Order: sequence, then structure tokens, then C-alpha cells
Amino acid sequence: MGLIALLAACRETDDEVPRLCASMPVGGRSLLEYQAYLARDGGAEGFVVYAERVSTELRQAIERLQQAGFRVKLAQSVMEMIDHIHPTDRLLVIADGMVVSGDIISRLVDYPGEVIGTLGDLPAHAGFERLDANARWAGIALVDGSRVAAIRSMPEDWDVQSTLLRSAVQIGTSQLGVDDLITTKGGAVLYQVEGEAGLAEIDQRLLNRQQAVPGKGDWIERQVYAPIGRLLGPNLLRYGIAGTWFAVGAMLLHCLSISLFFDGSRTLGVISLMLAGPIYALGAMLGTIRGERNFAYQHHVTIRQILDIAIILALAWGLYREGAGWGQLALAFVVVQHGLYLTYFARWTASESGWRVYWQPGGDVMAWLLLLCGIMALWQWVLGVLAIWLSAVFVDRMRRIAQRH
Repeated sequence: MGLIALLAACRETDDEVPRLCASMPVGGRSLLEYQAYLARDGGAEGFVVYAERVSTELRQAIERLQQAGFRVKLAQSVMEMIDHIHPTDRLLVIADGMVVSGDIISRLVDYPGEVIGTLGDLPAHAGFERLDANARWAGIALVDGSRVAAIRSMPEDWDVQSTLLRSAVQIGTSQLGVDDLITTKGGAVLYQVEGEAGLAEIDQRLLNRQQAVPGKGDWIERQVYAPIGRLLGPNLLRYGIAGTWFAVGAMLLHCLSISLFFDGSRTLGVISLMLAGPIYALGAMLGTIRGERNFAYQHHVTIRQILDIAIILALAWGLYREGAGWGQLALAFVVVQHGLYLTYFARWTASESGWRVYWQPGGDVMAWLLLLCGIMALWQWVLGVLAIWLSAVFVDRMRRIAQRH
């Protein structure tokens, strides 16, 4: 029993020209690919694309997905779709032209049985298909694979997804509202794409909500770098530029900073490190929206933490070599030890109080502290300030752990 995603790619319009959902750019990919990557992040193991007509763009999109490791099957009829879906599979249905964010998919996937995502019957939701007097379909549902076989006898001119949905409604499938997810500030994204006019707005919304992810980023990343990402992101997404390239570029700048600190060129090292910060943040925003899973992107946070440790050690060694004393090495040890503990061993307590994560010093805070101390020629104070700051957070975290037990 696996989770299979059913994606509809080309609904025909009145002039019998297929909608080019396979070519509409959303989140840095075609809309079809965006749906597939999102479904994979939600746990989907296989993908069935239903399209009565296969355009060149659709075939190319499917080939790109297959090259990226997706198990994609193309079905041009209900009988073909039945062949690709086992009755014991859980079927994640995403409507044609629907743009949703991961939290909406997670809500349905976590539901124990069959479920239909719904919206309230309000004027703002008039574009969504009506289910009954109180609810409209949010364009996403989770049903049993056996439900597909039940619609094999439907007339050929019926819409497959609507028929599948009606079949689920008729047997009393549970309905799960998602209104609360999309109405909160920086909330979930839910759009029905009707044309290219609203695509830029969708990309902007996808970028805007990155700031609202709980536990993501410190104060510098959220308040300084995130606006830069929201300003530059739409054009980068439109041209399909991967976040991985920004992550790799930031890592290279980070490595350059380390070598400069070892050589005693701390001013140039700080400049390089300051440039790396917003590039990291921009890469993280793009990569998250695009659902990137390559090694460099998946591990860029860990790699950055290792490079941050190297920056601290390089600074301490450079100061020690210039006669600042072994105390700089001791402070570096305290900073690294507390930082590792707070990052890897006490992370579960962070979710209890968001501001503690928000103000916990990370790589961005360290870079700005280096800049400030460098301007005032107080390099020897950097590690001391970081050690005091992290020690205070460490004591607070230990106190909360003791209270919990």
C-alpha cells in the first residue's frame, strides 16, 4: 500500500486546445512539475498523470520528472489509469491547475482515512467546485485506489476528477476544511490557475510565506535577508534558477572567508561572509519552493554550520597567533560546544518558545557581530560576546529541560 499522486495535466477548453499546465511556470518549474515535487514531499511514491491529449510540453515535463527519479505513468483513459493504480493504494488527487502548499497536503495525508479538502461556500471561493450548500472542493482529496475502478463505466465525455470526487462524496467521505490554513498571515497557498495573468502573484505568495515558517531562521535572516529574497525571488523563479546554485555559491564565499581569517585578512573575510548570508537565504527560499533534493541543497545547512565552526576556529587561531593569548582558543571552544549542543541536542525544546530560536545566535548573527566589532577594531571581543550570549541561551535551555522533567 503506497501513496500515489493523481495529477491532471491538460483539461480541454471550448476551442479544443489543451490547457498548457505542463508549461505554465509556478515556483520555478512547470505547474505539473510543481505539483509532483510537492506531492513527493508529502510522501507520494508514484505519480499518474491523466491527460486525454498529450502535448509536447506535457511529454517534456514528464521526461524531466522521470530523469529526476520520479516514477511517472501517463494515462489517457480511465482504463489506463486503473492499470497504474492498485486498489490498496492511497490516492492523492490534485486538481487540474491547482497550486497548493505543503501544509495543506500534510493535513490530508495525516488524516487516517479517505478525506476531501474543502473550503467554505463564500464569494471569495466562487471559482472552486461546489460540493454541497456549505462547502466547495479545495482541489485536493485523498481516496482509496479502489475508487478509480468504480468510475470505469462513466461516459467518455465526463471529467475524470469531478467524477472521482462525486463518487467519494456519494459514499459520505469525510470532509476536512482548510480555510484556517489560508486565512492566517503568511498562511498556506491555494490557487486555481486559470491563465498566466496570476502566475507572478502566486510566486510572490510562495516567497512571502517562507518568513512565516515556525522555527525557520534567526532575526537577521527573517528581517534583513528575507525581504531581499522576496524582491529578487519572482524573477529567479520565473527563469527556473535553482536554489542549489545560490547555496553552493554561498559555501564558496564562506570557504574564502575562512582562508582570509587564517591569513589575518579579517576585513576581507567579513565582507565575504556578509555576502554569503543573503545568498544562503535566497538559495534556501528558492530551494524550498522548488522542492530540491540534491545533496548540496539538502545538506547546505549542516555544511554551513561546519563552515561557521571553521570561521570561529580561524578567528581564534589568528588572534592567538597575533598575541591575544590562549584565552581566545578557550572562548572558541565554549562557543563551538554550546552552539553544537543547542543545535543538535536540545532542539526539541525550541518549539516550545519561538523567540528563543529567533534570537539564538547563528551564522548570520555572527557575521554581523564580526562586522560591528571590525568597524570598532574590537576583534578580541567577538568570541567573548558570542560565548556570553550562547552561555545565556544554554543556561535558559537547561533550565527549561529541568522544568519539563
